[in-house]
Formats: sequence, structure tokens, C-alpha cells
Amino acid sequence: MRLFCFLVLYGVAATSFAYQFMGGRWPQPETTIRFDLVDTQGRDRAPSGTRWNDGFREAMERWNRSTGFTFHADEGTAPDPCRSDGQSGAGFRVDDCGFVFGRTTLAITYTQTRAGLIEEADIVFNGTLDWDIYSGPLRRREDFVRVATHELGHVLGLDHEDSGVPSIMTSLVSDLEFPQKDDMDGVAVLYDVPSPQPEACRRQVAILLNQPVEGRFEPSDCQRRFLADSPFDSDDSFVDLYRFQLPVTALVVVQLASDTADSYLELYDRERQKLIAWDDDSGTGLDAMLYARLEPGEYLIQANTALSWAQTGDYRLQVRVNLDQPSAARLTDDWNIVIDAVEVDGGLLHGELLSYVNPLDPEGLYWRLGNIAAGGASGRGGVVYFPGSRNVIFNPIDALGRHYDAVLRPYVNPADPTGWYWRLESAWPR
Repeated sequence: MRLFCFLVLYGVAATSFAYQFMGGRWPQPETTIRFDLVDTQGRDRAPSGTRWNDGFREAMERWNRSTGFTFHADEGTAPDPCRSDGQSGAGFRVDDCGFVFGRTTLAITYTQTRAGLIEEADIVFNGTLDWDIYSGPLRRREDFVRVATHELGHVLGLDHEDSGVPSIMTSLVSDLEFPQKDDMDGVAVLYDVPSPQPEACRRQVAILLNQPVEGRFEPSDCQRRFLADSPFDSDDSFVDLYRFQLPVTALVVVQLASDTADSYLELYDRERQKLIAWDDDSGTGLDAMLYARLEPGEYLIQANTALSWAQTGDYRLQVRVNLDQPSAARLTDDWNIVIDAVEVDGGLLHGELLSYVNPLDPEGLYWRLGNIAAGGASGRGGVVYFPGSRNVIFNPIDALGRHYDAVLRPYVNPADPTGWYWRLESAWPR
């Protein structure tokens, strides 16, 4: 019988090594854990409202999704984790099977081996501690799911990994919540099974131009570290992949909006070989917005969160381009720009940008903000304002007898530093 503790310590070594093994493995890359978790105060759920059973099942799924090992859940039975009975189980206790828990001990995994093969493994959670279930950086309460994930690593045969590489098996509590690449590699070697790329990382949802798509960042999503050729071995953030078809050459705007998640966008070519554009905070609040002039073809959108931990939340994704509707902007004979409709902070505005001759750059094309008012013409598209960068995108604008895609960038006028001015950066005929 061997035991392994998960300790509340901080700091890591600055070396680089790899996974460690306890010295035992299951005969096959699978096992069943029996549990019906109730804490020592008789509660079946955490202060956050999540059931302990659901949290433990999620910890099992974190290994199932990322390795070739399979944990089977037998929920509803509660074997004593301190009893050697041939059944693997988990439970809260006020003592370490008759002994006092160590001052920094969160949980202990007991394993029984015979001839190098594990026959039983049990997890004892320290019921005298203040537990909860949550995601993100560590808080005062211990996060049950990430501790359970660590202990399940011991169950399948991994030992502590304290060399400094990202690992859920470190004996140090950290912000990591999921098995890392080093952990997955260890399981692959221990059981001679490859680490599969989760199915969610291969799933690409086709979306239509100008049609909002409702989505959610959640544990069933792909995680950034699982993407092919990802350099982010310890990035647990959730990712959803979308593809869209563009029939003509045009300037395209992609917007990812969320009230709860810090949105992050990447735009790739069809094969995800070339990163075309990316953005974190060009939208309002937590929203991301990007633009790119694209040739006809299929493109891939990677909807992500800016934080490296598993942030959840609803979002709305939209690819915006005006292909055949009347343009919402036009250039007048005196080179002013009339805007019939532009969305700003969720509302429609209409107004005018007045041509401005910049004495410091007389050959450049400049405009200043003229009149602006609420109530833009609904149903017209092609003008997008970027709150973060204050860029104005026309896709397209009617000018000189044809359609143009154009980008205006903010200009700080030394003569009027508080005024709103823009300079033409680029323009392309449709």
C-alpha cells in the first residue's frame, strides 16, 4: 500500500524534466471509481451550488478527454475509502483513516499493487478544510475539482512532478486545473496508448455571413493546448472553431461579444496554417473585433478567451460584410462622408464626417467628426466602428461611382488634440 499527498505549498523549481511514475499501473487503461460524495457537514454540494458528485465526475472526464485512459463512474454507491475491499472509491473524512491529517494535506490517494499492477485505489479528501468548486485562479477555499483531478492522476499511476514543467501532478497547488501535456505524455507511455486530440478540437461549425451565432465557452469545448501545433502547453482556455465561405473579395469584420468572458479572436486560412488576423479588446468591454481583406474562399475562426484558464460564459459571434445590400455610407462631391447607419455601443447612429485639409500632410485624406445623432437607418450595413481602436471600417462605401472597401484610422490633430479625426489608411475597389 502506498500513499501520496497533495500539499498546499507555493513556488516551483526552474528545471525541466518530465512525468514521474509511482511504480504501478492498471492491467488495462481503465478503471471504475465508486462514489456518492457528501462532505463532513452532510452537504451533497459545494457552496457554489455544484454537486460534489458532478465535480468528481468532471475531474474524471478531464483525464478521459485528454488521454487514452478511461475512468468509469459508478455514482450512487459509497464504499469506505479507508477499507481494503477490492473497490476503488472516494470520500470526505475528518481524519486520515484513523490518523490526523497533515497540516497542509488536502487529500490522500491510497493504492494497492500486486506484481506491479494496481488492484485498488481510494481517495480520501480532508473534510476539515473549506472546499468549493470554481474555475480560474486559486481562492481562499480549496477547489475540489482540480484537487480531485490531481488525485486521479495518482490513481492511474502518475507520481508528483516537481521539476518545473507545467503539470497537474505537481505537489504545489497552482492555477492549473487540467492535465497538461506532460501528464498526457506520461499516461501515453505508462499504458502504451496515444493521447487523442479531443473530438471538439476537430469540430468546425459552418456559419453564414451576417448571421449571429450564439455559443458558450464550456468544459465540453476544445482547449487551446490541444490544438494541432499549439505552443501553449499549459493554456486551459476553451476554444470553439467556426468556418465561413466568402464568395467575393471583400473587407470582412468578425466580432466576438460576451458579457462574462474576455473574448479573443483569431482568423486563419482554411487549413489553419496561416494566421491572418487576431484581436483581444478592440470591441466594447470584453468584446473582440478584427477585420481583414480576404479573397474568395473558406476561412476558419478560432473563438477563444484571452485568459489562459478555463473561463466559461455565453458569447455571440458574427461575420459582417455587405455583399449586395445598399451601402450605409457614401462619399459626396465635396468629399464629405455621409453615414446612414453605424452601430456604436449597441445603438444605431447616423451622421457625417467632414473633409479636413491637414496642413501637415496636404496630400493625405482626412476627415473630422461632424454632426452625429441617434436613429440610423436600420437594415443598412457596411459601416463598423471599433471602440477599442476607434477605427472606422467601410465594407463598402459608395465613392466615385463604385463601391470601395476602406479603413479610416484615428489621427491625433496637434491643433485640436481632443477632437475626433481620421485618416484614410487603405481603400480597395470592389
